[in-house]
Amino acid sequence: MIHVWTVSGQELPAISLEDVRDVRDLKSTLRRLHGFPICMQQLLHNGNSLEDSTQLGPSSDMSMQLVLSAPSSAKQPREAANELLEACEMGSLLVTRLLLEAGAHKDEQDTTGYTALMCAASHGHEEIVQLLLEAGADKDARAQLSCMQQAMAPRCQ
Repeated sequence: MIHVWTVSGQELPAISLEDVRDVRDLKSTLRRLHGFPICMQQLLHNGNSLEDSTQLGPSSDMSMQLVLSAPSSAKQPREAANELLEACEMGSLLVTRLLLEAGAHKDEQDTTGYTALMCAASHGHEEIVQLLLEAGADKDARAQLSCMQQAMAPRCQ
């Protein structure tokens, strides 16, 4: 079993080692179960930061600490923007707030040309729309799609 504690000392429900192969799988599981954005998760074992590719062996028990921090690497801001778009589409106010506070790019467009604000509005997530507007999201942004792209890109429509 993997035992994960937050910085505040809260122990999260244990996760079976059978359910995860590596740290990236564990982060995905923590996101699915608790909503923690993957790009903000840093896992520590015995005080050492674990890379996403670190394999989690079949040892009987592991203890880790979860630290949520702002995206830092060149790859993470793009991941944060993608997670923000998804959180807005799914209606997750908490995750949206966490990502905005961490500096996720609120006006980044997805592959279909939609911004987080467009996704939240098109799905009727009024609280998220308000949060994005308060954070300075561009209310005048327009998706730049051709007719063919619009027909093939139903993400936030």
